Amino acid sequence: MKIQRENRKAPAEKKLGKYSSQFPLLVQRAKEWGFEVPTNQARASVCVVWRLPPIHEHRIPGTKIDLMIPDEHDSPHVKGVLIAAGATALASLESEGITLGHIVQWKRFAGEEMNEHTPEALKGQRIVWLQASDILASDDLMSALESGKADYKKTDGGKLLLDVEGGIPGEKRPKQISARKQKLLALAERGGTPAERETAARIAARS
Repeated sequence: MKIQRENRKAPAEKKLGKYSSQFPLLVQRAKEWGFEVPTNQARASVCVVWRLPPIHEHRIPGTKIDLMIPDEHDSPHVKGVLIAAGATALASLESEGITLGHIVQWKRFAGEEMNEHTPEALKGQRIVWLQASDILASDDLMSALESGKADYKKTDGGKLLLDVEGGIPGEKRPKQISARKQKLLALAERGGTPAERETAARIAARS
């Protein structure tokens, strides 16, 4: 059994791309755990997760030193970080308060793992491909519910809907609208003549 110290030299941080970097929790966890996002985009209902490694932390009594002890005899985790999702999958998951960067749990025998023997794979770069329906839960959604940032509200028809204050935890950052575009949109909605409104709407769509 190999024992490593937590304060071992961290690998060089790799910058996330324009799309992935818009998800705050994904950015944070990629940095903390040192995993990489896929170089290809999942389609439709497909999801990609980075499986948490079977590692136990042990603190040496009387010190602040943590030992990271890999347990090769543990069963593989069915918990990991959601690092990519197709358009259908992301829409479905976000409607229930789950997005990229969340720590999620899935069905034990679901999905396909990339069982590589490359140096990166042996360091713990274990990627699992799943269907959105295989994902069962999110630690981050539960944290939001416990903190009061999210809640389930019942509609007049008796249906429960998720209400998230300030957006889903780790949700994609909204694109900022420039002051010029705001003025164009206002003109398109409440402008003078129909021709002026049409022109403003066309210019705003291109900006």
